[in-house]
Amino acid sequence: MLNVALIGHYGAKELAHFSIASSPYFTFLLVVLCLTSALPIAVAKNKASLIDLQKTFLTSFLHWLFLSISFIALCAALAFYFKNYTNNIELDLIFLILAVSAPWFVGSFILGSILEALGKAKIHALVTFMALPVNFAFSWLAMRYLGSALGTVESGILGMGATRFVMSLFLLFSLQRQKVFSLNWRDLNASSLTSSLRAFKKDVVFGSPIAFAYGLRSLGTTMLLLSLSKLGHQDVGSFSIATQILMLSTLISRGVASTSIIKVSEFLQKKLFSEIKNLILSSVTVGIFLVGLLSLILFSFSQTILGAFTNNSEIIYSLQLSLGLLTVLAVTDCASGVLTGALRPLGDTWIPQSVFGVSIILVAILVQWSPAMNLRDVFLYLVFTQTMALAVIVWRWRNQSSFSSP
Repeated sequence: MLNVALIGHYGAKELAHFSIASSPYFTFLLVVLCLTSALPIAVAKNKASLIDLQKTFLTSFLHWLFLSISFIALCAALAFYFKNYTNNIELDLIFLILAVSAPWFVGSFILGSILEALGKAKIHALVTFMALPVNFAFSWLAMRYLGSALGTVESGILGMGATRFVMSLFLLFSLQRQKVFSLNWRDLNASSLTSSLRAFKKDVVFGSPIAFAYGLRSLGTTMLLLSLSKLGHQDVGSFSIATQILMLSTLISRGVASTSIIKVSEFLQKKLFSEIKNLILSSVTVGIFLVGLLSLILFSFSQTILGAFTNNSEIIYSLQLSLGLLTVLAVTDCASGVLTGALRPLGDTWIPQSVFGVSIILVAILVQWSPAMNLRDVFLYLVFTQTMALAVIVWRWRNQSSFSSP
């Protein structure tokens, strides 16, 4: 969000390019969190046995290797596409810089989750907090002194990569000081590697439904941004700022959903089905209330908040006209996030997690083939398709076979 605000003041074109580049990047980070979600549990479980803990670290290394290579391949493919099929040299260079930075982006998340599981959450929180001003400083310095040679957006992303590199070094140094590294790693043999590979496969299977859903969302958002580019850089920039605002509602829904998942699992084991219904109803209510409060603040201080992202008056005016639609999108996103999270312990994952991504892809196709459309029309279509997606999720929730039990 800080980078969007920083780059947004350089111009609509720079904001548009950063938006297209950041869409797959941020979604891939969410995929990393999904596929590695079981790692902290394994670390916490095996803390008592140093040998088992070392096997878990080996599994973490396999995650890092697989995800880094995947991220590099994704960025390289996007760079190839923009260079050879759209002749956009700037986006080609942006994705190449992201590819080089991939190991540090992935590594900082994995190392942080391991430290938290080892009871060193304060270290991770401190490094993450310190990374905010460091990222701002690195990006600003890179854009100021390298912007004329590399480009504004390219330099900003280079600053982001440098920040993640420094974060990874600090986290790795903190992890290296833990006593697990005092053991002889040569004690790990072929059976340890086999065990780690099995654990890695299990983690990937566990996190793949949500990772697939985020992948669909990323594909849809990237397609939509590319489709919006025919309307002009200002519309792409406006949509990018809108997604930053919607990201706050997503964070609210994910926070409420994470608590709901734990409680639903507990009630499911005890067969307290009526309690599950009451819990989800209250969770959705709390989530919508928080989103409503966020929207009220946005409506009240729209000029100041939107002005923090850009000094382009046309972008600000365009977004002010669409605040009502953004509020509806935030509410549907929050409600769907809570319900899909609650459906996961009940064994219903793939369809609820995927319908929102499909809804965005449908709008992207519609924008691409529609001869005349403005940004407000795009938001209207998103409201319609995402409301339909929410209806599908509610329908699957109401038809859960678990609730037919006495």
